[in-house]
Amino acid sequence: MTAFYMWRLMFLTFYGQGRMDERTRQHVHESPRTMTVPLMVLAAGSALAGWLGVPKLFGLPAFFQSFEHWLEPVFEPVNTIARDGAEHAGHAAEMFLMGVSIVLALGGIYVARYVYLKLRADQRPTGGLLYPVLYNKWYVDEITTWFSVRGLSLGGGAACARFDSGVVDGGVNGTAWATRFVSTVSMWWTPGSSTGW
Repeated sequence: MTAFYMWRLMFLTFYGQGRMDERTRQHVHESPRTMTVPLMVLAAGSALAGWLGVPKLFGLPAFFQSFEHWLEPVFEPVNTIARDGAEHAGHAAEMFLMGVSIVLALGGIYVARYVYLKLRADQRPTGGLLYPVLYNKWYVDEITTWFSVRGLSLGGGAACARFDSGVVDGGVNGTAWATRFVSTVSMWWTPGSSTGW
């Protein structure tokens, strides 16, 4: 899925026909160095971090395998299970699982390339019940708008004000009244007070 949606993003952003008007095209420019330099650092970190903890069957220097052990005391139970499972499964299972992952990722890239680069926009599949939900980002924006904007403008604000004045202020004022009452009653039994015995 990650391979599919990331390459969909690539194909829609950098390939095919542009979808902007001429006025917008004239204002397109590279981001300033305050944006590009941190992105370069993050890209380098992403590329290098992928080499940490690589399988031992690749035969890389010991640093690449030893780095994964620095948190071993924290995750000892998990590491024991993983180590026992890895030793039991062997390199063949590891190679098989890596192969399956690569084939699935290449399949996702191929499907994204076919749908978003080869097919015209009017030929792309848009059927099914799930497509509009995914296309509209699970309708999160619409639900938030309905609850917050419309809900508060159609009586929700008045209901919140009534709750605040009745429950919150009522609780605060009731606590103040109870404190004064208990204070007054306690003064009746306190020796030496102005109203005590």
